[in-house]
Amino acid sequence: MNADQDVVSRRVQVDLDAVGALEDSQVVRGQRVLGRVRGRAPMRDDDLGGHGLAASVISGASDARVGIVLSGGGLRGAAHLGVLRRIVRHRIPIEVMVGVSAGAIIAAYYAAVGLTVHEMIGEAPVFRGRHLVMHGLTLRVHAALRPYLRRFCGIIPERLGQLERASFESLHHGVERLGIVCHDLISNKPRYFSTAEHMGLPLADVARASAAVPGVFPAKTVTVAGERVRLVDGGVGDSLPIGFARSPALGATHLIVSDCRFIVASPPDGSESLVYLRPDLDGIQPLRAPRTALMKAIWRGEAAVTPEVVEHLRSWCAEPSPMVAPSHMTGAPA
Repeated sequence: MNADQDVVSRRVQVDLDAVGALEDSQVVRGQRVLGRVRGRAPMRDDDLGGHGLAASVISGASDARVGIVLSGGGLRGAAHLGVLRRIVRHRIPIEVMVGVSAGAIIAAYYAAVGLTVHEMIGEAPVFRGRHLVMHGLTLRVHAALRPYLRRFCGIIPERLGQLERASFESLHHGVERLGIVCHDLISNKPRYFSTAEHMGLPLADVARASAAVPGVFPAKTVTVAGERVRLVDGGVGDSLPIGFARSPALGATHLIVSDCRFIVASPPDGSESLVYLRPDLDGIQPLRAPRTALMKAIWRGEAAVTPEVVEHLRSWCAEPSPMVAPSHMTGAPA
């Protein structure tokens, strides 16, 4: 790509992301309204924005509890952001989020920290695989050297500070239940943590452990219910935790499964209540991210959510688009 093409590409991305930011802000209110209508929180006047939409929202309430499963996959997991952006833009309500490894990081920052999809995508152009390697090295060296090495870790130190202040209980964007998968090296079994059952462990510890790739990041040693465990990358034991999302702890009745794993032995069987998405990530490596790789993964994640997929997801709700205001309210063309 020459210099002129690079400038054009960046300008197009800025324009697209500006649209994404506006749509994200419009959707947040709609997701909050849906949660209140379903009886889990009192309705507030500002939720409706003065547009008198309560009746249409109530008529759109559904018994379906839609969840999304975000797989492992290292830096390929950036495609999850593309999948999420399409889902958010089409106002598909997500009440359950489950993540493992890279998917756990995205789920934690979206549902628990409260970052928007647009905010996370905005950092993709400056993120590099080497930042992960340097962060892993920082965790292993003497404490006196860490302040110096953190300068080479990109945005990771700042974002980890936000994660420390998040919890399993205080969630955002309409998400009501969050699940994260780790792997215990001592028992050699997956460990499952959720809003309902996190055994007192801080969200930050669980999310970081879920993405602790062996050999890159050190294991997290903690005590769970009186038992000593050493937690690492959840993808070691359960890289696509569909059963966990459907378990009583999370209770998803309908699932969107975003699979960014490098190797897939056998995809899950599709059904009316499960949509399986496998973005085309050919050429994108789990731990190597050239300058354009993450944005390419995001775009391919969006491409996986086809119009047919959107229509299928909307069929899970009684009203396909209850949160879309009429054009005279939004200024959008009819």
